[in-house]
Amino acid sequence: MKKVLFVAFLLMTVLLLSYSIRKGDVLRIEVVGYPDLTRDCTVDIEGAITFPYVGTGEGGGSWR
Repeated sequence: MKKVLFVAFLLMTVLLLSYSIRKGDVLRIEVVGYPDLTRDCTVDIEGAITFPYVGTGEGGGSWR
């Protein structure tokens, strides 16, 4: 499961390299093989999103 999430976020990062994510942006996150984990996540005022099983991610790429 963690490997699937890691690959999903890695692919998302590669695809978004040409765009800076900003406050208020909505990110659609899909995990291949786990449709129940598909989420539309809004970037909050601090530039972070929260995703199940992973936690809160900040703009700098760290997860807590």
